Amino acid sequence: MTLERIDPLVEDSATHVCRCGNPGHTNLLQWIEKPEIPTYWGLLESDSLDMEQIDREVKKAQETILVVDEYCSSCRKFLEALPDILINQPPTKYNSINRPHFQNMAEFGAALREKCRLCRLLDQAHTAKSPFKARNINVYDFHKIENRFRCLGKPTTICMTIKSVTYDDGIWISLNSPGEFKGGHNLLGHLSITHSKFSVLKSTPAPESDRISAQLQIANQWLAECLTSHVHCCQNPTEFLPSRLIYVDGKVARLVITSTLGHRPKYATLSHCWGAIPHLMLKTTSIDSMMIKIPEDDLTKTFQDAIRISRALGIEYIWIDSLCIIQDSSSDWQAEAVLMQSVYSKSEINIAATGAADGRQGCFLQPQDYIAKVHVRNLNPLSEKSWDISNLSDWLNYMPLTRRAWALQERLLSTRTLHFSEGEMVWECKTGGARENFPQIVEQKQEKTSLAHIWDDIVRKYTIANLTNKRDKLIAIGGIARAVQLESGDRYLAGLWEKDIEVQLLWRKGEKSAKSDFYRAPSWSWASIDGRVDSGPRGLRVYGGRIDVHVISAFVTPLVEESPFGEVRAGNLRISCKALLSGNIHKVVNSPYSLFPNRNRSFNLSNGKEILSKYEVYLDSEIDEKKVVLVLVHDSGPASENQEHDGTSLTGLVLQRSGVRKGEFLRVGLWSVRDYRGWSRVGTGEYMRDGTRETYDNRINNLFELFETNETETAISDYAEILTEPKYPNERYIIDIV
Repeated sequence: MTLERIDPLVEDSATHVCRCGNPGHTNLLQWIEKPEIPTYWGLLESDSLDMEQIDREVKKAQETILVVDEYCSSCRKFLEALPDILINQPPTKYNSINRPHFQNMAEFGAALREKCRLCRLLDQAHTAKSPFKARNINVYDFHKIENRFRCLGKPTTICMTIKSVTYDDGIWISLNSPGEFKGGHNLLGHLSITHSKFSVLKSTPAPESDRISAQLQIANQWLAECLTSHVHCCQNPTEFLPSRLIYVDGKVARLVITSTLGHRPKYATLSHCWGAIPHLMLKTTSIDSMMIKIPEDDLTKTFQDAIRISRALGIEYIWIDSLCIIQDSSSDWQAEAVLMQSVYSKSEINIAATGAADGRQGCFLQPQDYIAKVHVRNLNPLSEKSWDISNLSDWLNYMPLTRRAWALQERLLSTRTLHFSEGEMVWECKTGGARENFPQIVEQKQEKTSLAHIWDDIVRKYTIANLTNKRDKLIAIGGIARAVQLESGDRYLAGLWEKDIEVQLLWRKGEKSAKSDFYRAPSWSWASIDGRVDSGPRGLRVYGGRIDVHVISAFVTPLVEESPFGEVRAGNLRISCKALLSGNIHKVVNSPYSLFPNRNRSFNLSNGKEILSKYEVYLDSEIDEKKVVLVLVHDSGPASENQEHDGTSLTGLVLQRSGVRKGEFLRVGLWSVRDYRGWSRVGTGEYMRDGTRETYDNRINNLFELFETNETETAISDYAEILTEPKYPNERYIIDIV
């Protein structure tokens, strides 16, 4: 289908506004030079859409879009060509494959309405809580991009992109935004292609009761396989039991005090979102009655489903937080919070209502018309290869439950977790994972990763998640910290670890994160930040090179002495370092970052009269015209001549004087200077320089010399102590960070 031709609408030369009247259509001629700029940078927010016009165009397209045997003609052609592409000309690391798929968005909308299976799977992958929806890439943005191309008289072709994903050796397919493909981030759908090991029958909607029974049968098979053959999942038996459990094996559910049991029964746990709805809870006044009977009709649907699942798995007891912890007793909550690591790690299985935002939705959420996958069979009789196209498994990390901070701890601590969501049931255990639509448990490589890398990833995922009570920042990750400490023997310091602590100091807050408005952790701890925290500037080789500071003593004072993994009231790091650089912070008005709100910006650092340079500065809180000092923490060392991307980098902390004691500082941010080297790719694996390397090298060398030699009178007055015989070369100065 071809839409009505629109003559190119030329911008007004004075205002640069498109003559179509759309308020967002300004500077289109400049925009067309880089249409691949990510939509999540907010550049399309002012564009208006005529939804009635879109509906008319889709209805007109439906007259010509024909869906036969569940597929539109565009998807059928693509699927017929796909086996040959995957076998004979697959995408490479540097070259994706882009095939024209639809002429415009109306054709895609029509195919969706006519229930094309692959189109629905693409749309379903987007509208589910995918990692890419968090970046606001959506169908409406595609319509806005299409309108811009139409005003410019450009084609609005939508390509299907086949891309090689190097980090997991996988292949993705996506719909590219309308217009000439130039790469970039504006992709819709994100489906993975995997070799199929199972024959797939044509899908037919099943009654809900049959689908639930089928899910429970698969869950039983997963649990049995794990218990009988997974060595990594059956280690360290223990006599631990939670203080209370719910007995569910009989006709009546009831609360049990486990100290009265003469044996150690197996039990399940439940991970769920509380939501705002009121629900039955254990209180001091209801303990006796709940030990006789828990009225199941009064429980939320999630609790009812969890009990049903536990019974179906042959597990007699289940632990549910609000039914096993006394909700109106702070002392009971404190006592049970300390045991959380053991409660989840010692359970037989953790049942996770992953897709439910509150207790009303339950565990069995899969809609009747859900598309699990598209099966692709090679028509060549000499080849038996076949593939499945399905949603990326990473969607699990973006469901309601996994966006809850407490749930990350429950998921990581549990030996086995059974996830229920709108899409499908998913199995996770210490050995591997499986999905309802790919039921064979795939074992993961049992690799030992350094503690610092593991913890960095945990912190990133944890700080992305939602935390209702901000004071729980350290408490809600305390169970994981306790487990890591038991494995490593390392010393825990308010979210950081004593081993390699210098590198861990280089965390960076996310663009929408902010310093907590009350004391929750020392300024050097990521736990002092509300919102996302990353382990450092992207691309820095912080696990090589040289550390330029050393922590010589550290202490943290817990709020409750018996809870070293919980809240803290104070903390101090005493470090030895090179000279500090003292100066002022200024916003750089003409920084490219200033074009985009909520993004980290560049700043000027001034040391008296001399402007040192323009640095990348990531502040923990806003600072305007305030004096700061820089401390150098890490030097990556020189880059090799054949290195393709990162060169030399210097990274450190931005500090402010506390005003309490001499030599005492608060962390207020992170800074980094990099030699970007000016590499440009000119071919597969071939790079050339653009002449900036010498400039960057000189800048970094000059800055490094300042840290080595700067001993101004102002700086010397800032140190807590100056060493005559330092343990570490050139680290003569002692400061405290609180």
